[in-house]
Formats: sequence, structure tokens, C-alpha cells
Amino acid sequence: MSILPRHTPAVHLTALTEELTAAGITLGPVKPGTRVTRIVDHGGIRWTVTFLGARYGWALRGPGIEHGVGMDVAEIAEHIATAALDEDEPGIPAPATWRGVPVPEQYATRWDSPEAVAWREGAGAAMAHAALAKVAGERAVHVRIGEHRTAYHPDATCPALNGKTKTYRGQEQMTEDEARERGLTACELCTRR
Repeated sequence: MSILPRHTPAVHLTALTEELTAAGITLGPVKPGTRVTRIVDHGGIRWTVTFLGARYGWALRGPGIEHGVGMDVAEIAEHIATAALDEDEPGIPAPATWRGVPVPEQYATRWDSPEAVAWREGAGAAMAHAALAKVAGERAVHVRIGEHRTAYHPDATCPALNGKTKTYRGQEQMTEDEARERGLTACELCTRR
């Protein structure tokens, strides 16, 4: 359950818009999939501003900055205005590899640029997709946690898996190959069901 408000009251949104406009910054649209987070693109950097409620204020997130509760609109405008990228000033240099993937040349000198952030998000999504595709090709099974286990169970509701309440301490999920490597055999009750 989310603890964020369902909407941003007009008085708070107006105050933020006025403060950003005074600093020469334009408040962008609502971030897709959210109700209280706005996107702000300024000086080559993408920021998100989230309304946390009248009591707590706003949260600002961007490259190298993540503030918690209690930011007021003046602080937000100041952070965004002073952090604009200067094309003449070198940015944060990139590592040679990111999560084992070589960093392309165009992002090597400006690791903090919006384009580099987008590349990292895309590369992360591609790696997650590859990992899920690998796991999807393997059958997932359930195994009792603890010492009293001899079998793996394709069916999570199998009575042999969770029926002995005195020794049952939960279950974990793994691939069928991993279970076999640990010396476990297929549950006969699951295979008959």
C-alpha cells in the first residue's frame, strides 16, 4: 500500500510552479504511472519532484541527489537551478564497464547526462530481460527450508511440502537443476497429482 497522497492539492502545485517559474524553470508533466510526481527537465538534467503531503513537503530526485521529506519549494528551485549542466565543464567520467557491459564512447565523458542515464536504464532493462528469459526456460520448484528435506516440489501447495507443521520453517524457490544438484529428488506426491 502506498503512503503517498492520491493527488497534489492546487495550492501546493501552484506554489511549486510559481517558485520554479521565478527561477526560470518550467514544471513538466506528471510522470507516467504516478499521480503526485512531476518531471522537470532543466539544463540537460531530468529531475522528478514528488509531493509527499502537506506535512512533509516535497522530495527531489535527480543525478547525484535524492532528498527525503521536508524540502520546500525554494530549496527545490535552488537545487535545480544550480545543478544545470555546463557543456564547457566536464561531467562525471564513466567507468570502463557498467554491470559488465562496456560503456559506449559517447557516454564516457558525461556519465551524469540524461542520455547516459537513459542508456543505463536501457542496459539494465535488457539485462533483466535476459535473466528472466533464462529463468523462464528452466522449471521452478519449491523446497522446504531446513534440514528435513529430501524432495523438491513443482506444486507449492503439496501437503508433503508444508504439511508437517512441527518441522516446517518455510519454503524457498529454485530451479529444478539446482534442486537436483543439492541431491533432492522429485516429490512422488506432486508427480501423481
